[in-house]
Amino acid sequence: LYGVNGAAGLDILDLTDPAQPVPLGAYSTNTPASLRGVTVAGPYAYVTDLMKGILRVIDVSDPAQPRLVAIKDGLDDAQAPWIASNLVCVASAYCGPTFIDISDIPRLPVLARYRLAGDARSVAVEGGRAYVATAHDGLHVIDVSDPAAPRELGAAEWRAGIWEISAVGDYAYVADGYD
Repeated sequence: LYGVNGAAGLDILDLTDPAQPVPLGAYSTNTPASLRGVTVAGPYAYVTDLMKGILRVIDVSDPAQPRLVAIKDGLDDAQAPWIASNLVCVASAYCGPTFIDISDIPRLPVLARYRLAGDARSVAVEGGRAYVATAHDGLHVIDVSDPAAPRELGAAEWRAGIWEISAVGDYAYVADGYD
């Protein structure tokens, strides 16, 4: 299990025996932070920092000794990341979703940013589409089959702000401000 503990860093737990989780390792930012989310793919954990507007890439191939291998800045109000193939998508309240090439670590080139009127809170990618949840502007569906040239396919207004989204197949699952 990989989890961010808000102001301190990344914790790694062994859940082989779910009744007794065992701490395996931790990565500390060593500075005040506001860690928002973590996604793990292969040997890397991708951790966003809301206050600093950065994405940290942490090598977790040895869970006892995680180590920082890259930082991407310029992601103001960075929300939880989503991995799709060689792409990490980070939602930002100020600049919409940002699409970053993770096949080039440690450089992490930005392929595109897609501006939205509403503040992006969460993004999920499925089948060449990014589903972007916003706090004030509903759901946006963006074609990312060419991540360097994203284009909006459609949008849906929502009765409340959408805070989290996940997508599987032809369905998007949202968590909003109502029961």
